[in-house]
Amino acid sequence: MNLSVHQTGILFSVGMFAGFIDTVAGGGGMITVPALLSTGLPPALALGTDKLQSAVSEIAASVKLAFSGKYNASLLLKLAMFTILGSTFGVSLMQNLPAEKVKEILPLILFAVFIYLVFFEKKRQAVNTSSDEHDFCLSSQPLSILKMAILGLSLGFYNGFIGPATGTFWVLALTSIAGWSFKIATIYTKPLNFVGNLVAIIGFSIGGNINYHAAGLMSIGSFIGGVIGANFLMKSSTKLIKLLYIFAVSASLILMIYSIYVK
Repeated sequence: MNLSVHQTGILFSVGMFAGFIDTVAGGGGMITVPALLSTGLPPALALGTDKLQSAVSEIAASVKLAFSGKYNASLLLKLAMFTILGSTFGVSLMQNLPAEKVKEILPLILFAVFIYLVFFEKKRQAVNTSSDEHDFCLSSQPLSILKMAILGLSLGFYNGFIGPATGTFWVLALTSIAGWSFKIATIYTKPLNFVGNLVAIIGFSIGGNINYHAAGLMSIGSFIGGVIGANFLMKSSTKLIKLLYIFAVSASLILMIYSIYVK
């Protein structure tokens, strides 16, 4: 599907704004996915395009952390293997479901994720009092193979099937199920989220479900927005950042619902 000059301009702007929001509040995918769907892209093509543009901004952080020496290599590898399996199944299912069915369920899933992020995630972070001094003592909080399988397969599946806010769900799972601190959970989340995204990108690419023109434009916009967001983050209050996030995602969801159900 070819995009008009008007649509490409909008997507570049959306990418920049999503990069900004993702840096200051997280959850940029909650803006980009509805925006892509609103252009008329089929669900699988919209999700595949979003995967590629979002992965570009994750590469640097993932590579840097991967060589930081902060990981238990065996544990990370096992979690990654289960994540790969889950993401493979998720992206395969997404591309084989009827597009109209996906259009019906996507707004509901994204709306549920939005409600969680706005009303529950911040409260959960506020009560997370794990001490940083035990951040890297993972042997005191081991994960069984069963738990690793449940986490990797389920979150990998969600990442491959839809994806927005996967990183947030990884942090939630690792803090609540594994008992890790918020800091160490976040560090492990970066490579696990990237691996799931990479598998999904390969799957969507094989299925011809990536618009490289749109992904490239949004990636450039996302990078610029991320730089602006980093500067903004140092100067602004948490309350203002959350209000910006709520406004941005609400507008994107409304636009998506309008384009799917009203047009």
